[in-house]
Amino acid sequence: MNNPRKDSVIQISILDMQKRLLPRAYELRDRLQSGQTAESYDLDFLDTLHTAIQHLHTLTTDSPEHHVFIGNLVQLYSSIVSMALDNSDE
Repeated sequence: MNNPRKDSVIQISILDMQKRLLPRAYELRDRLQSGQTAESYDLDFLDTLHTAIQHLHTLTTDSPEHHVFIGNLVQLYSSIVSMALDNSDE
């Protein structure tokens, strides 16, 4: 059974992810790929991104049409964290 309120919350969360969080995540990924280290504000952002991904995942557990999107977000987050750790060792 469709829940219009839940569908609206999912839509808003996805739009927030696409318009606010993903651009910054891609910018951070690009900086880390160039060898820069993550600053404290980047780590704060990663915490925010992680929380948003978890929230969206919780909202969409019974919505298989969103699973690929969530998987891509997790993969992006994981690669950013991995690069940040790698760059911090240098």
